[in-house]
Amino acid sequence: MGLSGRDNHRIRETKYRSDGSQRPEEGHVPLYRSYGVKRKVYPLIEKLGTYAMRIMALWIYGLFILVGSTGAIMFFIFFPELWVKLLIAVVAVIFLTVRLTRTFRIRRKFWRRLRKLCKKKNYSLKVLRSFGKGFRWSNQQADFRLQTGSTVYEMHFLTVKRYRSELLFDNKEKIRMKRLRLNNRFNLLMDFESKEKEFFTNFAPVSTVFESTRTVRGILINPVCREMSQKDREGGMVTTGSGANLYGYTIYTGSGFLETIQRDTNEREPSSH
Repeated sequence: MGLSGRDNHRIRETKYRSDGSQRPEEGHVPLYRSYGVKRKVYPLIEKLGTYAMRIMALWIYGLFILVGSTGAIMFFIFFPELWVKLLIAVVAVIFLTVRLTRTFRIRRKFWRRLRKLCKKKNYSLKVLRSFGKGFRWSNQQADFRLQTGSTVYEMHFLTVKRYRSELLFDNKEKIRMKRLRLNNRFNLLMDFESKEKEFFTNFAPVSTVFESTRTVRGILINPVCREMSQKDREGGMVTTGSGANLYGYTIYTGSGFLETIQRDTNEREPSSH
């Protein structure tokens, strides 16, 4: 009895599998027999498939945005009650104002707390750069100088506009700030790269009037970011925070700096016993 075409194909596959020096003919391999079998990859086809998926996702999300925008416009055009329209508009304006002024409000709150503490503890505070200039990074001139007894702090503001950011202290010459993306399906599918910004740290030496004065070059992160990482001795990145000494400077958050200078005062004050 002769062998069918399917049986001949199975015999050829068996011969090739038993001989390690030869490879079987390329063809469809069932899933239950594909363990350990290398699949041939076509980079161009996979790239085209990825682009097709991204275009489809953009089309779907764009459709939702279009429908929502059209509905909102139609509501404001045809809804009869004027006070409802005004109420929604006022709420939207308040929301945008609060969101857009977040950095300004956090910085102003820090300055109020710092001046109040300096007045209470009789600290010497000298503002070296104006309030508006403090939102732009400067490694040539400190934003303010603060003296608490025998310690002088020369502080540079590092402004983080978005909380969902990470500061990377892995280099003596610069600090890297990386914006963290949302872990949603759209961002994962589009594979957006995290944007980075660099802040150079080639500071000039801190001059002191008295030899007994301790000087601290500080970077004040205000507003604060979600994550901060520094390079460890083995070359990896580990989590760090306010008070860490790195490359000749110390990093602080706003509340961390105020707590630090408060401890400086408490340590200098004599015990009441």
